[in-house]
Amino acid sequence: MSFRLSRLKTRALDLGLVLLVLPIVVPFLIGLALMVRLSSPGPVLLRLDCQGPDGRSFRQYRFRSVHTDARARQFRALTDPGAAPGGDPRLTAVGRMMIRSGLNRLPQVVNVLLGQMSFFGPETAQAGIRPGMSQGGFWRGA
Repeated sequence: MSFRLSRLKTRALDLGLVLLVLPIVVPFLIGLALMVRLSSPGPVLLRLDCQGPDGRSFRQYRFRSVHTDARARQFRALTDPGAAPGGDPRLTAVGRMMIRSGLNRLPQVVNVLLGQMSFFGPETAQAGIRPGMSQGGFWRGA
């Protein structure tokens, strides 16, 4: 089977699946967007610069799971001797739940609808990040 025919079949499957799940997903998108908005000030969505398998750049959508002052919170947690040990201080309570369940990636259904991503095949790479560095790399298994 030719590469072009394979891509057309994958795109047709993606569109069929998106149109099938979109009526189910939209209420969840709205509910999660409200939860993100009410849990902390700031934008509801993150837009990450990514590259698809064909090398083209696009904006990948995700729900924001961190506080808008995440870097300052992390710095305080690292430098304050009285800071409580435990979870990541950058994450909101809603964000922690969404990351654990994978719901922070639900807006990517828009990227699939636009043809920038696929339900099938490799995960996209973030632009400017070397492979293996985005998910903890070597240290994740340590």
